[in-house]
Amino acid sequence: MNVTLTDKAAIQAAEAKRVKKAMGAADPFYKRVSVCAANRCMSHEMAMATVNDYSQYCEDFKAQSLQHVKSYDKQLTLNNRLWDLSPVAVGNLSTFGGRALVKKHKNSNASPGIRALRAYHDARDDEQSAVIFDMIANDMLEHMAKHSKALVRVFMKGEDYEADKIRRIDALLTSKYGIIDNQWLLNTIGGLAKGTWANFCFRGRLVSGHYLIADEARAEECEFGATLAIRNAEDGRASLTIKPSVFDWMSSAGIIFGVGGDVMKRVHRGNINANDLRTKIKDHINEQLPLFDSCIQHIEDLKQIAVSKEELKRVLFDVGDREGMTIEERVEWFKGVEVELATRCEKLGLSAYALVMGLTRAAGWSDDDDRSMEMSTIAGRLATPRGGSLANLWSKISARAATANAEKVAATL
Repeated sequence: MNVTLTDKAAIQAAEAKRVKKAMGAADPFYKRVSVCAANRCMSHEMAMATVNDYSQYCEDFKAQSLQHVKSYDKQLTLNNRLWDLSPVAVGNLSTFGGRALVKKHKNSNASPGIRALRAYHDARDDEQSAVIFDMIANDMLEHMAKHSKALVRVFMKGEDYEADKIRRIDALLTSKYGIIDNQWLLNTIGGLAKGTWANFCFRGRLVSGHYLIADEARAEECEFGATLAIRNAEDGRASLTIKPSVFDWMSSAGIIFGVGGDVMKRVHRGNINANDLRTKIKDHINEQLPLFDSCIQHIEDLKQIAVSKEELKRVLFDVGDREGMTIEERVEWFKGVEVELATRCEKLGLSAYALVMGLTRAAGWSDDDDRSMEMSTIAGRLATPRGGSLANLWSKISARAATANAEKVAATL
């Protein structure tokens, strides 16, 4: 296959450039890190500082009986105070408002109005939109008052503590919500695994990233590092999940292998005992460590599965279609395969390995943390046989791809 990127030599030169980045005790295994990968790594202490800087301004108002909400100049008035809703809090309103409307009016057809709640919120300078938004919000509060006290998660920075300042509501949750604190989680992971973070993302009360386990990535010339793909939110956006993954130093992204019993998931509901949860996390990490050798072996085995030039675009189109990837993501995946063929797969040629590693490159290029994680998970599914051999898995992938609509494939790629 011909590489269509502008300068194959430039690609090779960029990939050959390595840096040794001092990262404390983790330093010995970073000698082959690409510039891109190094820039997306940070020490555990730096990640902790990032979370702590934000968390010190957070506060919870527990067991609140919220009585009245009224739109006012793009904010809400609540108990005679001004409050600004975050996008997450608007989503919480949508969730609880939907339940309230369906229950109150005994009409499941209320859902279309709920889906439009964000639009009503954003258009509250329009009188009619403000009325509709207020109706849904107040129904939500009525529903919560009958069934549960509210947990209001608030972000207040510096002078925003003053009575005349507007405060931001990070999330509106019920008293049934179980808190898993990000500071506690990072401290727990750091105490158990002794590693560092790659692709660490922090957005408000959401943290996610790949935690590199030092003892499992110590070889200076290793191409892959053992990691835990970790995700947690304090505002209802995501449960705590921990999955085994392999970090690729070349693409600065991971291949997430977690399926079934390999995944630890704790939903934020009910009373959460910190000691019990820490024990479960420790046991889970110890259970995952033996999996990394087999995960890396799966990646190596992909090199033995040839993919013809003719079926390449069909596979990318069909897998992307089945996995819900956008056209833009599939185009980025195709570009990632081209980079692979111009660099480490130049002698190997086109194979399932080039396709999977090309997908990890697309994941590494993405600025959307959610989509980056999902593409890394898709890469893991393409490298993990289910109840059979890897060859059988790719035989099925190839057979499905052969039925893809040729016109749609051509239009997409």
